[in-house]
Amino acid sequence: MITITIDSLAISLDLLKSVDLNEHLIFLNDGYQSAQIRSFKAISESPAPEEAETSDMPKNKAVSYELNLQDNRVILFGIENSQVKVTALDAKPTTTIRNMPNRVADYAF
Repeated sequence: MITITIDSLAISLDLLKSVDLNEHLIFLNDGYQSAQIRSFKAISESPAPEEAETSDMPKNKAVSYELNLQDNRVILFGIENSQVKVTALDAKPTTTIRNMPNRVADYAF
């Protein structure tokens, strides 16, 4: 089980791109609650370095991603100049972690 935060999304991209989310438990903690990440997809990607050098596209083009969470929330965020920019986040204060599987609930803190 791995829990990432909004602040760690930029450094967690390689993990999210490569991990099988059906096999591994990865949670997103938005500061109020944690929810299991069900899917991750790139909406737009930056050009490959060789393409960026030969095209008029900026090298630091904004990149957008979508996270679908177990509680049916969708988080839209982008990376621009190594900074996370959240464009859609439905965070609600709560005192419990919803939808955490029983096999990991004992380890939540």
